[in-house]
Amino acid sequence: MDAHLTEDLRIDVETRSVVDLRKTNLYVYFDDPSTDLWVLAYAFGDEEPELWWPGQPCPSRIVKHVETGGLIHAHNAAFERQAWNKLLGPKYGWPVPMLRQYRCTMAAAYAMALPGKLEHAAAALGIQDQKDMVGSRLMMKMARPRSPRKNEPPGIYWHDKPEELVRLGEYVKQDVRAERGVSKRLLPLSDTELDVWFLDQEINDRGIYIDKNLCDAANKIVAETAHKLSLEMRQVTDGEVRGVSNVTELIAFARKRGVETESIAKDELINLLARDDLPDDIRRALEIRQEGSKTSTAKINAMLARRQADGRARGTLQYHAAGTGRWGGRGIQPQNLVRPSFKPHELEQIIEDVLTGNADLIDLLHGPPMSVVADCVRSMIAASPDV
Repeated sequence: MDAHLTEDLRIDVETRSVVDLRKTNLYVYFDDPSTDLWVLAYAFGDEEPELWWPGQPCPSRIVKHVETGGLIHAHNAAFERQAWNKLLGPKYGWPVPMLRQYRCTMAAAYAMALPGKLEHAAAALGIQDQKDMVGSRLMMKMARPRSPRKNEPPGIYWHDKPEELVRLGEYVKQDVRAERGVSKRLLPLSDTELDVWFLDQEINDRGIYIDKNLCDAANKIVAETAHKLSLEMRQVTDGEVRGVSNVTELIAFARKRGVETESIAKDELINLLARDDLPDDIRRALEIRQEGSKTSTAKINAMLARRQADGRARGTLQYHAAGTGRWGGRGIQPQNLVRPSFKPHELEQIIEDVLTGNADLIDLLHGPPMSVVADCVRSMIAASPDV
C-alpha cells in the first residue's frame, strides 16, 4: 500500500452563497442553489497543503484515500461534510466518505473545555501556525455577493479578482496548517465519545419536523394581538407609549406618574404589578407589556427559517457545548421551550383553535392569545406526517 494511504487527510473548504450563514444553518445554506465552492485546501500527514479549484478533477490521492476508508480531519467537520455531501460529491464527482471517516478538531476542543473557534483554540494552545485573521476578513467578503458594477445587468456577482482568489488560496491553506497544529495538541475523542459525536451528527442530519401550519397560524395570532395591544397601550398612556415594545417610553411614562423603575424585565414587571399603590393607567400599561412580551415570534420564525423542503429543521444541537459535556441548542434552542400551562387533553383542543389563526376566538375560549400561543410552541415540533 502507498505510504500516504496510511496518513490522515486534512481539509478546509471556502464557499460562497446568497444565503447568510449567520442567520440560518449549514443545512439550509448548502441546500440553496447559489451555494458553491471557491476552493478546497488539503494535506496528507505533515505535507504542505495543496489547493483544489472547481473544474479540476478530484486528486487521485484523495480518491484512493476515501475509497480505502481513510480518515478525514476538519475543524467543524459538519461544515466540510455537508460541502462534500452536497457539492463535492454530486456536482464535482468526488467519492463521498462515510460519516465514520470524519474527525472533528472542534469537537475534540470542546471535549477539553477549549474554545470552539479555530483562532481561539489555536491561541489558547499557543501553536505556531495561527489562523490568518487578515485572510479571514477577505473570506467573509468573498462569501457574499457583491453589488453589480456600473453597466452590469441585474444578477448575482462575486468578488473574484485574480489577486483575491490567490489570497483566498493562501488563507485556506493556513487554515489547514492551523487545524493540524491544534489537532496535534488535543486528546483525540475516546471510542465511546467518538460514538457520541457520530450520534450527534446523525441526530442533526435527521432533524426535527416543524408544523408549518401551526407556526403560520400562531404568527398570525401574534401579529394581530400585538397590533391590538399596541393600540390599547397608546390609548392608556395618551400616546406617550407608542407600542408594546417601546420599553424606554414605558419606563419614562411610569416615572412621570411617580413609579420609579430602571427596568421592565420579566421579574421586575412581576414585582411592580404586586404593588397595591400603582395608578390604574400604569397598572394597565404594565399588564399590556407583560402580555405582549409573553411570547416572541423570534422562536417561531427561527423554526420557519431553518425548516427545509421536507418539513424538517436540522442542526439544532451542538455537541459538548458546556464543560460538563451536555448538548447546547442552536437556532431553535429545542432544549429551552416554554412548558405548557394547560393539561395535554386541553392543549389538543387549543391547538385546533390556534390553527384557525383567529385571535378573537382564542381570547374568547382560552384567554390572552399571547400566553396561549406561548403554550403551543412545544407542539410546533411534531412527528412528521409519514410517521
